[in-house]
Amino acid sequence: MRKSSKKLLVALLSVCMVATTAVPVLAEEETTTVAVKQEKQVKQKNVVKAKKAEKKKTAKKRKAKVKVTKVTVNKNKVIIKFRGKVSYQDVAVVVKNEDGQEMEAKILKKTKSQMKLKVNRLEKGKTYSVTVNGIKLKKEKEFGYLKTSFKVKKKKK
Repeated sequence: MRKSSKKLLVALLSVCMVATTAVPVLAEEETTTVAVKQEKQVKQKNVVKAKKAEKKKTAKKRKAKVKVTKVTVNKNKVIIKFRGKVSYQDVAVVVKNEDGQEMEAKILKKTKSQMKLKVNRLEKGKTYSVTVNGIKLKKEKEFGYLKTSFKVKKKKK
């Protein structure tokens, strides 16, 4: 083989080798670009979800037209009866004592006309306030909050 053809063959082989090694690098760059785009899309979706959640929270700052007819306390169970039929969405209950400290409260049951709570460490003779978020009358458009209070009666002697 002549020197010129050898040089040409070596040049061709080196070009082929560079071309085959460059393809994976380009593919990696493309996959990282795609991954970055997907990550941006996920972040945008999370931002949208956060904004929707914030809207729900602000909607619950509106006072609902729900009226309480009676609050019954039996040991650590509290039953709140409503006037009219109600609906719930993402319900949260906060019970506070006279000092403004939150009490541990759990929703046991909720129906169209009442809600049953379990509140630990209720003391006799004390007054407690209850805030129910995510409640509305059936005919209302938006969910809001309801505030009421109750007093645990002392035993008669």
